[in-house]
Order: sequence, then C-alpha cells, then structure tokens
Amino acid sequence: MDKQCRKRTYVRMLIYNLVLTVFFILSSVVLVFRVLLKGGQLRFSHFFARLGFYSRKVTDRIDLTPAGERIWIHAVSLGEVKIALDMMKEMKRQDSSKSFIISVSTQTAWQSANEVMLTSAGPSDVLTFYPLDLAFSVRRAIKHLKPSAIVVVETEIWPNFILAASKYGIPFFLVNARLSDSSVRGYAYLSFLFRDVFSRISHVYAQSAMDADRFKRAGVPEDCISVSSSFKFGIPKRNPDKENELRAWTGGGPILLGGSIWPGEDVLLLKAYVRLKPVIPELKLVLVPRHSSNVPAIERHVRKFGLNSCRRSHGQQPVPGTGVYICDTSGELSSLYELSSAVFVGKTVSEHGGQNMIEPCAIGKPVVVGPYTENFRQVMKDLLSEDAIVQIPEADAAEMEEAVIKVIGRFLTEPDFASAYSNRAVAAVEKRVGSMEACARDIIARIA
Repeated sequence: MDKQCRKRTYVRMLIYNLVLTVFFILSSVVLVFRVLLKGGQLRFSHFFARLGFYSRKVTDRIDLTPAGERIWIHAVSLGEVKIALDMMKEMKRQDSSKSFIISVSTQTAWQSANEVMLTSAGPSDVLTFYPLDLAFSVRRAIKHLKPSAIVVVETEIWPNFILAASKYGIPFFLVNARLSDSSVRGYAYLSFLFRDVFSRISHVYAQSAMDADRFKRAGVPEDCISVSSSFKFGIPKRNPDKENELRAWTGGGPILLGGSIWPGEDVLLLKAYVRLKPVIPELKLVLVPRHSSNVPAIERHVRKFGLNSCRRSHGQQPVPGTGVYICDTSGELSSLYELSSAVFVGKTVSEHGGQNMIEPCAIGKPVVVGPYTENFRQVMKDLLSEDAIVQIPEADAAEMEEAVIKVIGRFLTEPDFASAYSNRAVAAVEKRVGSMEACARDIIARIA
C-alpha cells in the first residue's frame, strides 16, 4: 500500500473510530444495566470479553496451545453456531493438532455453543464472545487469543477487526459467505471505508456465483474468491432420545410443523389446522416461533380460534383435546422436524428473507415455503431445480394463504404426493453434501 493510500485509510478509520467510540460511551450505561438486569457474574464476564478482557479460565486454556496451532472460528448468532461447531469438528478430524477458539455475538448463541463445547471441545479449546469493533478491543482480543487464522461464518464485516488481523499477518477467511442485495448497496455507499477492508480478506468461500460476484464488486480480489455450495447442505444427526421425549409431549398422530415462524404465520397455520382437523382427526399443530417474545401473541391467536395450546418452555403438559403445541425452547427444532408429517418454513410469507429450509428437506420431509426466501436464493434455486420443495408464488395475502393451505392439505392427505417430494428433497441435499469438508481442507492447506 502506498503512502497516500495509507494516509487515506488512517483518516477514514480515525473518523470511524471516533463515531464508534462516542456511540459506545452513550450506550454503555444501557449495556451495563441490561447485564445487571439479566443477572450475575457470568454475564459480566461476557460483557468484558467483548472489550477484549478475558477470564482466567479462557487465558489458561489459550496458554495450553502454541499460537501457530490455534484457529478462531466466529459464528454471528444462533443460526451460524452449528456451522461453526461442525467446521471445528471437521478441521479437528483433518488435523488433530489444531486447537480452536469459538466466538459468538449473542447470549442465545453462547448458550447453544456452550452445550456442544462441554462434550466436543478439547482441553485447549475455548468459547468466548466476539469483541466489539473498537480499536483497543480488537487489538487486545487478537494479542491475547493469538490465533493463527480467523474464520468467520457467513458475513461479519467489522473494519477494525479485519484491519487488525491484516496488520498482525493473520489470514482472515469468510466461509459459507453470502451478501444480500441491500448489503451490496450499503457497502457501495460506504466504499470509501469498506473497499480497503474487503481487499484485506484472505479468501472468501461464497455460497453461489451470485454471492461471489457481489464480493468481487465489494472489493475482494477475484483470485481470493471461490464458490461452494451452502454448508447447510448436510444430513443432520438424529437424537433419538430427544425425539422420544418430544413424541411423548405431543402424543401420537400426524404433525403439521411450522418451523421458525414469524408473526402472522401462526395465524396461517392455525387456519390450515382448523380446516384439516375434520379430515384428519388425529392431526397436531406444532408451532416453533423464531423468537420466544412472540409466544404471548400466538397464545392469543390460538384462543381466538377456540383451541387449546401447550407451551414447551413452561413445562406444560397437554390436557385432553390439546391440538396446538408451542415449542419455544432452543435446540429442539431438528428433532421436531423428524417427527413431522408436513413442514412450513417461516419468514417466507409474512416477512422477507426466509429461515433455513435445508434441514427438513435433508431428512426427507415434504416442505412448503412462501415467496420471500431472499436469504436462501441459491439454496432455493438448487432445491427448485430438483422439484424438491414447494414454493408459493407472490400474490396478495389471501391468495398466498390459500395456496399454502392447499399444499399442506395435499401433503397430509395424498401420501404419494408427499413421498415424491420427500424423496427428491433427500436426493437434492445428498448431491450437495461435502462443501464444508473441502473448505476445511483448503484453509488448513493455506495456513500450513
């Protein structure tokens, strides 16, 4: 980088850091209050970890491994945690000498990752929080954790962190990476800051050719981008004990499952349930909201339909005649998919973007989604090309509702129709499994 370019980058980062520091100071009172409100020393340690101050438990584990053998994998939130942990396991399988730092950005993600780390982590592996993108925080984090490489799942672009990694000569990888249309526009608008940041990324493993092109336009050199299928294409491991536990909760009979639903989609599924119940007397409706804060509204809607519901997180047991089951706990959706007879995947009708539709397809369930699946464009393109999923076209709200209910009805009353989609879904996923293994192998080779 020439002197003039370094000067421009310095000035831009100075402005960025001033703005970010002011924002942090103004919000710190609220952050501390929330930490105190949610309670306890544990969450205070998480708060300080985001500033680059780590507990003795973390630093003692870090000291067990030479810096050159430590890979830092970051998962932004709960949705990426499974990929990060699977990536860690795959890298361990390929090179057992490596130790790992797993970081997250949310409390829910930390809880989910911690459950797995308790059984899967080695003695020198650690779980912590991703540092806030303050200059002193990222410097402290990198100096104390001493990673030999940083791997970020999907897309988390923080200027100070990426520039600090570059300064210390630490390769920075984006895996299972994607950029949305809106993100491309945003980065273009702030290209005076982000173009140099993108140019420091060592390699991007993009989900699709479209994502690869977007990263190129954002500033990643073309020879630092490769295309692989989504890491989410994989066959989930079953948990028979959890499945038995959930089956005991829901009881027998076919299950219509709404996975990761958003407000409004519960009403759609309640309408489907009420219409289909006379035809399928044993039918159960299981609703899994994306956010537990939506449960009170779901319960109100259930009552308006004159139905009884049972809420999982409250330890409620169904009373006779219960037809609606609300599962608002974490880590149980996969097992519920195994028990389901038909699946609707949320954030595709009342909201835009879509939740992960790969998992129910991978285990051979007939799946229907709405028209709004922008977060999974390439995935949907792959599944639709194999006729492995039903997507409802965009229309007015009433027409979309009616179309979803009609497809669900066919899934539940026409076994051959449902079975055909189930078989094609499994085949479509199996065809695309293996991208994570290849990516892990490539990263290990690059940092050897």
